[in-house]
This record gives sequence, C-alpha cells and structure tokens, in this order.
Amino acid sequence: MKRTYIYRLEVGYDKKPPEVIEFFYAPNAKRLIQYAQTMYHDKKYNKYKPVKVGISRDKEPIRMISSFEAAYLKKNMNGEFYSERYETE
Repeated sequence: MKRTYIYRLEVGYDKKPPEVIEFFYAPNAKRLIQYAQTMYHDKKYNKYKPVKVGISRDKEPIRMISSFEAAYLKKNMNGEFYSERYETE
C-alpha cells in the first residue's frame, strides 16, 4: 500500500518570504507541487517549497488539510522548531 505524507507547503515568489503556508496530504512532493500550481494558477507564483512533516495513518487523496488540523500542526511545528533550535545552541 502506498503511503500518504503530510507536507507543509510554502508558496510565493523568488527572493521573498512565502505568501502562503499550508498543510497538505500528498503521496509525494512532485504531485503536491503540480496540485498547488493548478490551485494557485491565477497568482502566478514561481516558488513552491514542500517540506515533509509526517505520515498519515490513512490513505488520503491529495488535498489541503482542514483549518482545524492545520492549526494543530502549526502549533506543534513551532514547538518542534524551538526545541531543535534550543538543542543546537
């Protein structure tokens, strides 16, 4: 069975901070970027940076994670980034 991963996708323009940061379910980064390019077609973004942050327990179609789930993930990601930064100092 193929796995479904959880990605944090940062979208924007080159040499600028990301304008959009969202979480998605996707089987791989390449398919996620294709999905996001269609989703944000009218904005003409040229920078898509997917970061794998986890694995889904269930097989999911490519889709954006709900705002409730995303808020939970963002809260937990901030804690992990802080602890990683703290450990390296």
